[in-house]
Amino acid sequence: DVVALAQLGFPQAVATLGTACTPTHVQKLLRQTDQVIFSFDGDAAGRRAARRALDACLSQVNDSKVIKFLFLPVEHDPDSYVRAYGAAAFEQEVQDAMPLSQFFIREVSGDNDLGTAEGRAKTQFEAKPLLQQMTPSALRLQLVRSLASITQSTPAEIESLFELSQPVARVKIAPPKTKRSAPVGLERQILRILVANPSLAVMISDKVLDDA
Repeated sequence: DVVALAQLGFPQAVATLGTACTPTHVQKLLRQTDQVIFSFDGDAAGRRAARRALDACLSQVNDSKVIKFLFLPVEHDPDSYVRAYGAAAFEQEVQDAMPLSQFFIREVSGDNDLGTAEGRAKTQFEAKPLLQQMTPSALRLQLVRSLASITQSTPAEIESLFELSQPVARVKIAPPKTKRSAPVGLERQILRILVANPSLAVMISDKVLDDA
């Protein structure tokens, strides 16, 4: 496939030479480019390979990189697809590839019935080990929010439940307010004023005598 794609106008294609994609592979790719698009056959084996690639990506992905997943029809691999439909058609497939975030949600939700508590809990169960692989980032926050939305939770609840390192969605708790002293009674306030200003006491005394 790599040789055929290079001959047909896609020299940037690489392959893992029969081994499963690993985090080391992803790390090396992301050192060379800001965008990686995995292309897989549309059959069951291709989807299993895509899931392994997703697992390999999560510990390496960051907010400055884009990772997508391209699934070809079951009857095609990249070589046969380009030969059947042309380079322009394959280029369009590449442009329309599924973002990692969308593939992530599709994988963790699977066939779970999100209309039930059990289905939502199963989806969270599937997502937990994947999110725990990720470093705190805007992308992880977006995934947390998407997961919270489909499982009727809040992002803060997801981060707390999953024990994610350095939570970014958790609402900051305001510091406790300083307890104010109880208001001083009116009589005590008057006494304080009189002690601080003795002349006022004389004036008040004279006023009382005059009124009498």
